[in-house]
Amino acid sequence: MLDVAGTIVEASTGTHAFLAGIKVDLSITAGAANTTDVYGIRVSSITAQSGTTNATGLSVAAPTGASNNYAINVTTGDIFKAGTAYTNPDYVLEQWATGQIVKHAEKIGASEYRGLQILGSVEEYCRVNHALPLIDAVRSLGDVGLFNGGDAVLASLEEAYLYLFDHERRIASLEAELAFLRTRVN
Repeated sequence: MLDVAGTIVEASTGTHAFLAGIKVDLSITAGAANTTDVYGIRVSSITAQSGTTNATGLSVAAPTGASNNYAINVTTGDIFKAGTAYTNPDYVLEQWATGQIVKHAEKIGASEYRGLQILGSVEEYCRVNHALPLIDAVRSLGDVGLFNGGDAVLASLEEAYLYLFDHERRIASLEAELAFLRTRVN
């Protein structure tokens, strides 16, 4: 194992095509057929100056040849964003249940959330824009990663359940009315 710690600072003048803290052109091959774990690289911090085109914390090519090939494999713990555990948006359900968003007000999308829309208008939006409204709203902010995009998907799923709850209530009401009318006819 190679353990390296330090700081690399690019010269402030000139044009540079490539700057790497550590560039590893490395092919890791497990020597034995029963090798349990093969690991790559950990990057703790990267800071790019303005004008930098791309800054990547870690770029991993997809591995091949093993029984299970993982480009990224989280073996214990969870995925964290800025040192904070990822949590569901929940503001959709809070707004539905309480009429306001207080507990989850700090979550991305909560301040813009307008509440459950009429399903017909959502259908029309999807027909025109080929996207669900909440997902499209997040995409309009620019590049969207796993966490913010995932929040939009989960918020849309929460809305889908709210529509299902409403349909269940309406179906139950119609079934009760039908049963009542049947007793009147017979």
